[in-house]
Amino acid sequence: MNQRVIENPKVFISYSWTTPEHEVWVVELGARLRENGVDVILDKWDLKEGQDTTFFMESMKAADKVLIICESGYKEKANKRKGGVGTETQIITPDIYDNVSQEKYIPIVAQRDEMGQHYIPTFIESRLYIDLSSFDSFEENYEKLLRNIYQVPLYNKPELGKAPAYLFQPETSHSKTASILRQMKSNVDRYPQRLKHQWGSFTDNYMESLKDFTIEEVENPNEIDEIILERLSSMLALRDDYIEGLEVMVLADSLDVDNIVDFFEKIYSFTEFRGSGSYYETQFDHYKFLITELFLYTALILLKAKKYNTLSQLTNAEFVINSKRNHSVLSSFASLKFYPASLEQRNRRLELRRLSLYADMLVQRAETKYKQELIESDIVLYNISKFLTDEEVWGGVWFPSTYIYAREFGSTIKLFHKLKSRNHFEEIKVLFNNPNEDVFKSKIVEMSIDQGHSGSWDRVPLIRTYVKPEEVCSKP
Repeated sequence: MNQRVIENPKVFISYSWTTPEHEVWVVELGARLRENGVDVILDKWDLKEGQDTTFFMESMKAADKVLIICESGYKEKANKRKGGVGTETQIITPDIYDNVSQEKYIPIVAQRDEMGQHYIPTFIESRLYIDLSSFDSFEENYEKLLRNIYQVPLYNKPELGKAPAYLFQPETSHSKTASILRQMKSNVDRYPQRLKHQWGSFTDNYMESLKDFTIEEVENPNEIDEIILERLSSMLALRDDYIEGLEVMVLADSLDVDNIVDFFEKIYSFTEFRGSGSYYETQFDHYKFLITELFLYTALILLKAKKYNTLSQLTNAEFVINSKRNHSVLSSFASLKFYPASLEQRNRRLELRRLSLYADMLVQRAETKYKQELIESDIVLYNISKFLTDEEVWGGVWFPSTYIYAREFGSTIKLFHKLKSRNHFEEIKVLFNNPNEDVFKSKIVEMSIDQGHSGSWDRVPLIRTYVKPEEVCSKP
């Protein structure tokens, strides 16, 4: 959000002539603020012989901010209403007491006693202060002061959004998984040995819950995208339950790759028609979207936790699918990357002219804390599949639909950029089935460039986009 920066804000400094050393400290603070564009009003500079001292003190009323420099001398004089500090206190106090939300008067802690207690006078003791008393934290808190003066906070309050649609869905859509998830969270520290069993119950109930979202009848197949979007919105709670459940298992170090494989083998069945009569292929697009989304989050969570060995086992795993006709084996984990036709149909039908409505939805549905990592995980999975798969084999490559957002959420991927370090290479090479340095360099040079989405200027990022092959392992 754009901030309106105040040019040369006017700041009055209220302080006590307690000691010559303290006066120098105040003058140096004022000088530094002026160097940073703050129009400081200080008696040392602005009060001349013959001028009215009370009139000068009252000039603080016209200032944008008043800094109250709190140390032992100031507190004593303010509390007893002695001298110039006492006069300034009488000027300030009405504003402080009449306006509890005021932000003009800022206590600045310049000194603490032997017990570490500050010297803030009574009339402003309940207000938040900025602490400049410590050498170690001075720079950090000085920046906080500058930001306060210029009204450019480090953290801006996000705009108020809308309540998630899933809140208004019947609780039955994920009540069972949510209940098991609560039990899993309570067992992380107390009974971690129970988690593997609970994950099995979680998976079974997850599949039961998914049945509630089956599309049975479609009146107008040309507008099935509307139903797909409604179903996806309703399934957000289930998606989040999976994310939380997987994070719990990883946190407790209770996750086996077989747990994940079993989950995706079971959920894959929702992409197939198992009834009788006619059906539309797009009737399963919400399930296909969810499967891809969940696999992306699985990679995200494992990468974040540096569970590289588990992710490597997952990307090399065989997924045996119990289909309607027989058992089948997915040729690659990339087979879990679906391309729902209904979303492209919607893009054309509504003339949205999006490069990828699919990518838009993946990013938009992600919480802010996950957005960048989701895009990075998408690109990492793509490069793993390019590295491990014979590119002549159809369907062997995971296409990273969200790469078009890579520039917006971050221009680099640390996992690849840090390959300059030999230690890092040794740590993550398991993702690529443990090649030696020479094989790895040779392979990333040979990896072909994919054009990407039609109409996109950016090509799909390869490992060599983030690190030059000759730089791999060039540092310890």
